[in-house]
This record gives sequence, C-alpha cells and structure tokens, in this order.
Amino acid sequence: MAEFASLTKHTKDTEIYSQLASEIKDAFIKEFLEIGTGKVGNYTQAAQAIALFYDLLPDNEKEAAFDVLLQAIDKRDGHVSSGIFGVPAVLSVLSQNNRNDIAYGMVTKKTFPGWGYMLESGATTLWETWKYSDNVFSQNHPMFGSVGEWLYQSLGGIHPAAPGFSKIIIKPQPAGDLNWVKCSYESIYGTIESNWKKEEGLFELQVTIPANTSAQIYLPSSKNATITENGHFINSSQDVKAIFYSDGYTLLEAGSGSYKFKVWK
Repeated sequence: MAEFASLTKHTKDTEIYSQLASEIKDAFIKEFLEIGTGKVGNYTQAAQAIALFYDLLPDNEKEAAFDVLLQAIDKRDGHVSSGIFGVPAVLSVLSQNNRNDIAYGMVTKKTFPGWGYMLESGATTLWETWKYSDNVFSQNHPMFGSVGEWLYQSLGGIHPAAPGFSKIIIKPQPAGDLNWVKCSYESIYGTIESNWKKEEGLFELQVTIPANTSAQIYLPSSKNATITENGHFINSSQDVKAIFYSDGYTLLEAGSGSYKFKVWK
C-alpha cells in the first residue's frame, strides 16, 4: 500500500502505510523469530520461506533463516511440504539464493508428495491436494500452479524489471540434469524469448528483447569466461555492454533485438 500510495503521489498515505509496515515487521519479529537462530515460528519450510520472501526478518538473521529452511527441506528428503502460500515462497527463496538445484530437485521428485509424483500417478492436470483424491478434491485446480511461475522465472529466466516488462531481466538458472530450455512470454511490447542449452564447457543463450524495451541479461559463467555475442567478443559488441561479474553470473545490458550468446567457462 505504501508503494501504491507513492506511485499515485499520495504523500500522507505513503507515510502512514510505511509506518504501519514497519510496525507489523517489528511485531512479527517479536512474536515469531527466535533471535540468534534464524528460526521462525515452528520453522517449517513455509514459515522460513514466507519470512524471507516478504522481507520480514532483520538482515543479520537472514543467512541463518535460510540455513534453517535448507534443514527443513532436508528433513523431508528434498520433498516439498508446504501448501498454497508456502510453495511459491519456497521456490522463489531458493532461486534468489542461488540454490535452484534444490528447487529443481523438489519440483521433479517422482515420489510423494510433489508435481513429479502427480505425473507418475497419471495426472494430466494439477490436483488440488498433493495426495490423489477421488471426487472429494478437484483433480484440475490451480492450487499448486505457482510452479509455472518458477519455470518461467528461474529455468527460463524471464523477469519483469519494471511494470509491463518495459524493462526486463533475463537470468536463467540451469539446474540438475536439464540441458536445454525454450521459453517465451507474450508481453504488451511483444515476444520475450529466452532459449538456452548447455554442454560440456559451453553455455548458449538466445534472447529476444522487444522494441522499446531494454534488458539486463545474466549469463551463467565463471569470472574469466570467454563470452561472444553472434560471434563477436562481448567487449567489441555495439549493442551489448558488460557491467560486472558476481555470484556465478556476468551481467550485461542490452537494448531491443535478438542476441546469441556463447559462454566458454
């Protein structure tokens, strides 16, 4: 609400809702956080992930809270154990902390519970509950459909950096045994594409950025990787600008157009 008030230039409302948000965060910390341990509430997957996803913890507790989340996942042998509100938070927080490998394992597990189990059980649509239900709960329900958002944002790597995708972030996070992804999104500006494949020592990314937009592109790479765009070394490209390297990614800036990147790690 504070953000909406700021965007619509309701200054007094911005102050009121910002103060309220701060008070709610303080109350949440007092009620649910075990100070110094990172444990939230009953420290389940959902409790830990929701606190991190909504930025409800002090900065000095976040690393410990994430470690507790990993422990909660390990306790379930890598399976998801959350409901409709916890699932998107768990997957997002894992991806945000560069542990998409764990999220991928969680999504693809073929044993109960999970999406892979649904497929193994013959499902062609998402169930309302993790366990198969014969005519009590729906067998075609969006309850756990947030996995689709994770597929687009984490594996495909397509994120909005501004309303309506006027600015775009492309950040594919390859995981597990997945060797390629073809992903596109129809924005109001046009088609956004992020298609990648990898093989030993080489990562290739083909990106389409619509007219009248711009993008930040994160290329999975080592710090001193050789990177080309359409056969040209990245530093000599007229359309792409290398910004910096951090946490396994080289960040580039690009305007509208189609690009073909190759990264030799």
